[in-house]
Amino acid sequence: MPRHPHPTPDWGTLEIGYTDEFGAVAPDVYMSAGRVWRKAQDYAARVLHDFDEARARTLLLKAAAQTTRARDENPHRIDELDGYLFQTFKRVVLAELQKDNNRRRFEGEAHIETEWHAQSSNVERRILLGELVAAMDEWTRSVFEWLALDYNFDDIARHLGTDVKVLRNRYNRRLTSLMKQIRGQSGGASRG
Repeated sequence: MPRHPHPTPDWGTLEIGYTDEFGAVAPDVYMSAGRVWRKAQDYAARVLHDFDEARARTLLLKAAAQTTRARDENPHRIDELDGYLFQTFKRVVLAELQKDNNRRRFEGEAHIETEWHAQSSNVERRILLGELVAAMDEWTRSVFEWLALDYNFDDIARHLGTDVKVLRNRYNRRLTSLMKQIRGQSGGASRG
């Protein structure tokens, strides 16, 4: 059987039917897909708001498989194959658009929820930090402020004339004690 050139050079040719991931595609339906390819590509780009040629091609092959199946399952003849295929393609693209919209909505909701939790957590940390600073004695507060200004324990120990290990241990013990105290107070308040 001779190979006939396809009307759209970038669509390719097909001698016999084949089975695609979406089902069987008949050669005449494949040829019809080649004839509507440019129009289908433009439609997909407008509706889906992207210029993904591979995606449009996949959707057209899905429509070609659906058209082949419809023609094989129904006893009536499809008179205008190009028109029938293009209408099927439009339904496939609209279903794809619905999937895209659902995915975007889900991603948007997930992002908003994640952002809300991050902000809520940030507010809680600020409140805890404010309570910690308010409860600190003068020495602990001054070490805390130096650390907040990006001084390290070595610099602070040098400034205070003390051993760095002693400074670090004393500061950490006081901070741990204050955190337990504040958590105990907030836990007791929520129980009462």
